[in-house]
Amino acid sequence: MRNQSAIEFLITYGWAIVIVTIVVAILGAIFFALPKPTAKFLCLISPAFPCTDALVSLNSSNAILYFVIQNGVGQKVSISNVFLNITSTYPPIVFKGTCNPSVLYPNSYSICRIVFQKSYSSLSSFQIALNYSFST
Repeated sequence: MRNQSAIEFLITYGWAIVIVTIVVAILGAIFFALPKPTAKFLCLISPAFPCTDALVSLNSSNAILYFVIQNGVGQKVSISNVFLNITSTYPPIVFKGTCNPSVLYPNSYSICRIVFQKSYSSLSSFQIALNYSFST
């Protein structure tokens, strides 16, 4: 009778234990696969486009620079390009990124993203350049 009771317990709760184990494994894999933020730094672009926040994140092959800018120009502008210039190499290396939204009304914000090679993430000398035009 005891053996039958033990077998019934394993059959009844075994599936629940397997499912919980699989869910924990999946959540653990997702947590460890996410890019880890590595550095937070001071972001100064220009008085016309104050940078309110910046973060460099690393994944397996690339580094990603995220930064938030505010339209301080006082007019509606359209951002056509954003560039990250690595100036500590010769010749300088340029990576192109995007800002979303690309059209900014006065005092509105945009999140910019530039993907670059992970090997350059430890370099401290770089510049950010924005190309913009006034919109109507």
